[in-house]
Amino acid sequence: MKIVSYCPIENHLIEAMRESDPTLEVLVFPSVQELTENCADADIIFSGYDGENPEPFMKLVSRARKAKWFHTSTAGVDKLLCPELIQSGAIMTCSKGEVAGPSLAEHAMALLLAITRHIAVLVRAGEWNKRICLARGATELMGMTMGIVGFGGSGQLLARMALGFQMRVIALGRSSRPSEIEGVESVWGRERFDELLEQSDVVAICAPGTKETHHMFDTAAFKRMKNTSILINIGRGDIVSDEALIQALQQGEIAGAGLDVLEYEPPPQDSPLWQMDNVILTPHTAGHSPNRNQRNRKTFAENFGRFIRGEELVGQVDIESGY
Repeated sequence: MKIVSYCPIENHLIEAMRESDPTLEVLVFPSVQELTENCADADIIFSGYDGENPEPFMKLVSRARKAKWFHTSTAGVDKLLCPELIQSGAIMTCSKGEVAGPSLAEHAMALLLAITRHIAVLVRAGEWNKRICLARGATELMGMTMGIVGFGGSGQLLARMALGFQMRVIALGRSSRPSEIEGVESVWGRERFDELLEQSDVVAICAPGTKETHHMFDTAAFKRMKNTSILINIGRGDIVSDEALIQALQQGEIAGAGLDVLEYEPPPQDSPLWQMDNVILTPHTAGHSPNRNQRNRKTFAENFGRFIRGEELVGQVDIESGY
């Protein structure tokens, strides 16, 4: 079995993988270009493909005709599901779930607290002036309802954090099911989306980008939300219509937004989002963490044993569903 990788893999992980296949060969290349040039005879490819720019990945898949498994370090893969991959019949895994989940969930809480405690406004003021906060009035999370849209790894971790703040948590998935998290009674299906919007003080988007979720948050959705509610998005940018969001903020249909992702990145310099005191923007950095990289490599090594045994892999992408 031959693995080619753009990501260095620790020796102890390689030795652990060799327990499943003593013939394992691992080659690491310093650039994606060199990886692509040397992937033709690889069985497995491990790299950090850019989920926003699919062209290098498409080129690699076209060249790696022998590959049976592609792993990408990104969590969002909707733009990587190219015809070349589908036709290859290869497995794809990504860092969704418990690999990227902790950093995404923590970032969501950071955005929320920065808004409710007016931290961003105070920092921007550039002066020691408590009247700014007192005039606005801080908002306590305790007793509020958080509606989580997308209840995979990051959504479930965020739920645990929100419960720790003594919030009520309701969740939405593709279909209804029992909740895996104690304190969350059940996961609602998409048919209860409007109900979630109407009940939530905070709406947190942790969903993947798919045809079903594209522009899920449009003008009608924002009109369903409380005018005191806060939107948090650490999922995919095109789940929210930028135009509808700006309109909702300007017309007071929602109270604020913390956004790590947008439909169009970066937003134009004349976008009203830059100037709104009730909006916090971060440049698609929620998933970044050295700990995530360690979890990513460890999970890949554990998945190798599952791959050899013919088992389903952790973080395996459902090609048909798009995540």
